[in-house]
Amino acid sequence: MNVAPAFSFFNQYISLLIWLKMLAFYYNGIIYLHIEFIRRGVGNMKKKMSASYIARTGILLALALLFQVGFQSFAQPAVGPLVNMVLILSTLTVGPAAGVTVGCFTPLIAFLLGIMPLFPLVPVIMLGNSLYVIVFEAVRKPLARYGEVAGVIIASAVKYAFLAFSVRKLLVLFMPKVPPQIVAAFSLPQLYTALVGGILALVVYRLFKKNY
Repeated sequence: MNVAPAFSFFNQYISLLIWLKMLAFYYNGIIYLHIEFIRRGVGNMKKKMSASYIARTGILLALALLFQVGFQSFAQPAVGPLVNMVLILSTLTVGPAAGVTVGCFTPLIAFLLGIMPLFPLVPVIMLGNSLYVIVFEAVRKPLARYGEVAGVIIASAVKYAFLAFSVRKLLVLFMPKVPPQIVAAFSLPQLYTALVGGILALVVYRLFKKNY
């Protein structure tokens, strides 16, 4: 009797349960971060839940999804910087909680639309995007003159390091073999997309502030 298919199904089922638990833990962490941002003066709960806040976050999320779908044929060199640009713009114009929200929904919706085929990558990208936003906000706040540029550089390095580590050490716990193209895509290209996207966001943000 061949038990390999049954074992494979059982292994996938256990992996799915583990990832769902990780997602639940992650979303609990996001709720905690939202509370911390509010407590530290990023804004009170009333402001955060205002119609304006929700509308602006929704528009930025829609913009990120538009880039993912509309520029899908251009793949990572175009989509990556544009999505990272939206994450930093969300943080600068609405707040870090909005940046984290956009960063969480974009990989999930990309998976549901079939743009990203591997579900185990979803929590990894969520965490990478959240680190990108949180580190950027944490670095830029204390520094006056060059805080935003330093924030982009350090946040990009942190995101790149986390994704490169995760695709090599974490995904193998849930996938028998990670495709080489996935390992390559989540290595140095992530540093490029984060840096370019962050710099684009700063340019757009300063032009917007200057003209409006």
